[in-house]
Amino acid sequence: MFNGLQATFRQFSIRLRMAGAVAMVIALFALFAAVALGTGLRLQGLNAHFIEHSMAESGHLANIRSLLGEVRVAEKSMVVDFENAALMKIHRAQWQASAQQMRTALSDLLKGEEDADNALARDAIGRLDEYLAATGKSIDNAQAGVYDDAKAVDRALDRAKMLMGGVVTQIGKIQQVIEQEAVATHAEVEAAARQSVIVVLVAFGLVVLVVAPLTLLNSRSIVAPM
Repeated sequence: MFNGLQATFRQFSIRLRMAGAVAMVIALFALFAAVALGTGLRLQGLNAHFIEHSMAESGHLANIRSLLGEVRVAEKSMVVDFENAALMKIHRAQWQASAQQMRTALSDLLKGEEDADNALARDAIGRLDEYLAATGKSIDNAQAGVYDDAKAVDRALDRAKMLMGGVVTQIGKIQQVIEQEAVATHAEVEAAARQSVIVVLVAFGLVVLVVAPLTLLNSRSIVAPM
């Protein structure tokens, strides 16, 4: 077979054979570069998805938990200071601001592609809206002097607290989903990295297996007659 290939090579001029060898090497290494670039772009895409999605959602969740603490503090402050109109106004403003920011942060989880935590976030938003309405009504009554003491105000907030408990439960479930997505994405990135190494090595091996024998045959076809 090798003799036949050498005979085929000799049908062409030395200049043409050398030019063909150079063109073949360039084409094969261009193919190798394309394979390497393709695997690199795939890894870059997976990393970008991890940063833009998993990390972004983790940031939103951390913000939600921080705002949840602010809402609870402001709520307790309204109960304690329900007889002080000036302080009640300040606490209520803080409570409303933190609760609305918390709602916005939950809505931010709905941005981007639809995933497992979106239904949980929507449910949490619905429960939060009910909590805001129930708490607002009880605080209106407190400011109107309906309740005799802080314990009465606190009892009036029982339903609101139950609703907030539902929000907290959904937030916990959202955290579990985000953590599972992060683990899955990390595993996908690692698998893609391993596949990329294999693909690049195979492509490089094929280039070597094709270039080396053909280069030697071409060289022998030129040198042998001399």
